[in-house]
Amino acid sequence: MGNVRFGDTNLSNSDDSSIRQPFGNTGIHLQNLKDVRSQPVVLYKGTGYTEIFVSEGVELRLTATLADGSVRWQSYEVDADAATTTGDFTGIPQADGSTLYRETVSSAPDPSNTEASQTMLTVPVTIDQESGQILVIYSTRTDEEKPE
Repeated sequence: MGNVRFGDTNLSNSDDSSIRQPFGNTGIHLQNLKDVRSQPVVLYKGTGYTEIFVSEGVELRLTATLADGSVRWQSYEVDADAATTTGDFTGIPQADGSTLYRETVSSAPDPSNTEASQTMLTVPVTIDQESGQILVIYSTRTDEEKPE
């Protein structure tokens, strides 16, 4: 059955993160840390809420298949008034009735953070989820564009 988790759980790209979760909430934390090897994140999920936190210096490459639900994004500005913007990603309907989402978002590195690597780290995240919502949370700087 693989690495099965029941109820609420958290994942990170610094762990071996391939799990099966029949139900519950999932927090996925993507970090760009010095001397820590990044791993792809794979989640096979029944129903529930999934939140992906994209830390500074990380580019998320999301591939998500969702039978019933939506994939949303929320960005916040770190150098201004902490304004928050939200929106929905648009997926591609599949023959089986599910929707496929392929999205890339990134949080720019913070030059003052000495704990993080100063280069962008790309982290692939694959989610196959039956129902619920996926929310991607990331930061922007005032000169960056938000997704369309």
